[in-house]
Amino acid sequence: MNIKPMFFILFFCVPFLASGQQENLLVSNDWETIHQTLNLRKPDNSNRFESDIESSISKINNAIGYNIKCWISDKGPIFSHPDFGIVLNIEELRKIFQESKTSSFQSVMSLIIAHEIAHQLQFKVYGANSILQNCKEMKKVYECQADILAGAMLVNISDNGYDEIASINALRVLYNIGTPEYSFSASHPSHEDRRLAVSMGINVAKSISDQSKVFSLRKSLPHPGESKLRGILNIENGENVMTWSLRQAKRIVNYCMVIAKMS
Repeated sequence: MNIKPMFFILFFCVPFLASGQQENLLVSNDWETIHQTLNLRKPDNSNRFESDIESSISKINNAIGYNIKCWISDKGPIFSHPDFGIVLNIEELRKIFQESKTSSFQSVMSLIIAHEIAHQLQFKVYGANSILQNCKEMKKVYECQADILAGAMLVNISDNGYDEIASINALRVLYNIGTPEYSFSASHPSHEDRRLAVSMGINVAKSISDQSKVFSLRKSLPHPGESKLRGILNIENGENVMTWSLRQAKRIVNYCMVIAKMS
């Protein structure tokens, strides 16, 4: 499988590898090459920073009913691999922590992790080729959908629930430090669109008392009890979280009529 288009779903392209090295790494189908080049390892639970990462991923996996694997590296990009899970550059996360100057870095890190796991859901439901080799307009839609799904996941990370203010602050941090994934481009939604997407995901999850029903692909999303939320979230009968979030993503990015007709 050719994974060169994965550049469209990288969260961060970091300076530890030259751009040519990054491309050679990501177009490789040989996981062993990627593993050795990035010196991948499992999160170290004796390290507080990595233990927090493992905790967030465990909570999200419990919420979505999958076992997404996480790998830690000291160089290279942060990305979601269609076959092997997500790869997190621990040095880049520490750099973001230092530059963010925020006491709520956990919110930022959780958003990064949730977005990458959202891509894993897309791979499982739509297939890697549909995500990685689509037109730039649909890539923007899939990125927006990943933000919606990430927002819904965030509710399951915090024991006290996750609020919109935390998500907006986390997004602002990523915008301010200039991360490529949160820069507006042909394949990424605008800042305003992404903020709306994450907020919609948070609200749909918070509106459902039984969180096990949010990510159940075999069940339809329950309609929120409040009439105001029903209008805002726009859940149609029979929609699960993937069909609903994809339709909302198309609405959010103000897609053209050609994209409207795409599945």
